[in-house]
Amino acid sequence: MSPSSLLAESTSPRQKGTPMVKLRLSWRLLQVAMHLALGALLTLAAAPIARSPSARTVQGWHAGLCRILELRVQIQGEPLKEGAVLVSNHVSWLDIPVLGSRLPASFIAKSDVRAWPLIGGLSARAGTLFLRRGGRDLQEGSAAMTRLLARGASLALFPEGTTTSDL
Repeated sequence: MSPSSLLAESTSPRQKGTPMVKLRLSWRLLQVAMHLALGALLTLAAAPIARSPSARTVQGWHAGLCRILELRVQIQGEPLKEGAVLVSNHVSWLDIPVLGSRLPASFIAKSDVRAWPLIGGLSARAGTLFLRRGGRDLQEGSAAMTRLLARGASLALFPEGTTTSDL
């Protein structure tokens, strides 16, 4: 499955400023906040039992977020095999839940993400590998990725590490 074969599109209306659109947006934001809180509660409750949630649980959480955001994901091609590396451009923050809902993969993220409130903790519990660029940390990150791949895990990364269109 290649990044170009996953398409996500929102089904929400585009008429800005109408009362109904504002109401739907408020409802959707509340649902996203509740979904994030549920993720946090689940990871806290599961912490004494399991080191990290199963890939299926993480995929289900991402799929739930896609449903809340009314994203329709279309898949073309064959699914990734175990031990694969998916390298993609970062188009939007939606890349994470879209890919995460369909791929049993650990994400590779810049180390700054680990410090983000709530998202950093959820990412860490979901098995994200955080890398700091440069020097010895890059060698340690490479070794960690090699260990994950040797165990049959798949990895997903966005090498440019940004969603801007600046070149």
